[in-house]
Amino acid sequence: MLKCKQVAQLVSLEKEKPLVLSQKLQIKLHLMMCSRCRAFNKNNQQLDNILNAFCNKD
Repeated sequence: MLKCKQVAQLVSLEKEKPLVLSQKLQIKLHLMMCSRCRAFNKNNQQLDNILNAFCNKD
């Protein structure tokens, strides 16, 4: 099983390049069991949305 630090790195890396299926599954499994990593993932997604909205501003 992945450790929290590994999950954080992979979640961040996923924005730059696609992950393989096994990595995605390991992340999903870890996120089901770890509330801190779920929060990190959610915050990361929100930050991405904000940055995308800012960059696409007319």
